[in-house]
Amino acid sequence: MTVLAAIWRLIGVRGAFAIAFAIIAAIALMRLDAARERAERWETAYDSLTREYTAAQDEAKRKAREAREEQEQRYRDLQEQSDVRLAEAESEAQSRADDFIRRNRVLQQGTCRPSSGTGTGSGSGGAQGDNRSYSDAELVAVPTTDVKICTTLHTRLTAAQEWARSLTEDN
Repeated sequence: MTVLAAIWRLIGVRGAFAIAFAIIAAIALMRLDAARERAERWETAYDSLTREYTAAQDEAKRKAREAREEQEQRYRDLQEQSDVRLAEAESEAQSRADDFIRRNRVLQQGTCRPSSGTGTGSGSGGAQGDNRSYSDAELVAVPTTDVKICTTLHTRLTAAQEWARSLTEDN
């Protein structure tokens, strides 16, 4: 008898199935271990990529915040410069308006001729001279407050227009 026949008689059919099952189980366990190792490598790689992605997102957010803050600071600086220029322009314009009011004060009596020291031709560059007489249709009296309001509004609108122009020039 051969060695196989002797082993077969010893272990029988059930034993052969047990040995075959043990061999198949060992192969399956080896494959399972390999699959587990691959899964662990994939999980490690996934965790690493997730950390890198999160770090890149945080960096992008930080850069965007810094860029926004820088732009906001730039606009605050422009606004501050504009406010300073506006204050200077308003002061200068109000001085000119006060001078205009002083030089062109109209008498309340309704006289149509400028007298010395009043009217448009009081020596500071009146357009038409001291000797010219005016009719009521040629004169317009504007209250001092209206002159000051118009001066302020004109100065502010001019400053706003210049500020808007500076924004478009910078971009």
